[in-house]
Amino acid sequence: MTRPLPPHGTYARANGSRGYRDGCTCEPCLAERRRYKKRDRIRRQLGQPGHVDAAAARDRLLLLNQTTGWNDLAAEFGGSAANLRDIAFGRRARIKRTTHDRIMTLRPGVSGGQYIDATGSTRRLRALQAIGHTTYAIAQATNVSRSLLIPILDGRATVRRTVADRITAGYRTLADAPGGATRAINRARAEGWPPPAAWDDDTIDDPIAPIPALTDDEPSREELAAYRRIEIEHLSSCAVPVHEIADRIGLAVGSVEGILRQLRNGQTNSRDTNKEAAA
Repeated sequence: MTRPLPPHGTYARANGSRGYRDGCTCEPCLAERRRYKKRDRIRRQLGQPGHVDAAAARDRLLLLNQTTGWNDLAAEFGGSAANLRDIAFGRRARIKRTTHDRIMTLRPGVSGGQYIDATGSTRRLRALQAIGHTTYAIAQATNVSRSLLIPILDGRATVRRTVADRITAGYRTLADAPGGATRAINRARAEGWPPPAAWDDDTIDDPIAPIPALTDDEPSREELAAYRRIEIEHLSSCAVPVHEIADRIGLAVGSVEGILRQLRNGQTNSRDTNKEAAA
């Protein structure tokens, strides 16, 4: 079933260009055709064609989109984001001169949709891993999904400003509270990722700042075990399933169940118990 055409003489509101139907000889369409051709002739005489090639506007939009989201560009442009994307991705070969001129005067935005260098965010995530925080724990503290955090942790070049701000806020919350994920700590040591204490707030966002060397001030195995038990006890008190606790902490399910049994029975770490008996 074909969609009915709009009333004669009002086609401009449907396709954004002409106000008549091609081939129609009714008086409204003939009158609109004469008006359209007259306006077009005047524009050409003044050197102001009604429609121009969209190539320059397309290049400008693609350049702006590297640092500014489509919704932010649309807000400054005063139109829809879908229209700008159509131009940017080549779905519009010609556009109105007024549209072209407005696009060429757009400037990069500074709102939350802006993409910025991800160096600081990457360093913060890696520092949290170095003290035993899993991506699950970081996602909960930052309110950023793991699907976004993992590429940043792995060295993504840019990040939205809003995401970077959330990571910074979560980093401040977790930096002074070591986690107990051995898997995260082992990866950080293998990669040479320094902990939060090694970074200065003035340099962590600077891409050219050298990465601090690892020191011997890392938590001992006993301290990490204690942190891990505290984290397991906390998650269990929040009714988190055992298999999810194991995934978050980086231990086998059987190990987590053994620690929970010790906690329920009021026992200390079995290694500590053996040390006390030997003494």
